[in-house]
Amino acid sequence: MPLKCREREKRSCYESGGSSFNRMHPMAVTPPLLLYHTPNTRSTATRILLEELGAVYELRVLDGKKGEQRQPAYLAVNPMGKVPASVHDGQLV
Repeated sequence: MPLKCREREKRSCYESGGSSFNRMHPMAVTPPLLLYHTPNTRSTATRILLEELGAVYELRVLDGKKGEQRQPAYLAVNPMGKVPASVHDGQLV
């Protein structure tokens, strides 16, 4: 599926107030993968891989310049404060 189509699906899902999880996707019975991402870091490779695979995921962008990866909310996800972090079904992958 071309990237333009995926972007259009995400946009329409956001406009309807939902998450980036497309409920019409064949894998809709499983919860989406949450990817915590900081632009221009090694997490970009993980994001590219998920896009190429056509995986269903929800993107959570962290601002590294503001130190969001060291805030208590993110440390609850990944105590090491490292990015990227992937969470599937409530478990850190």
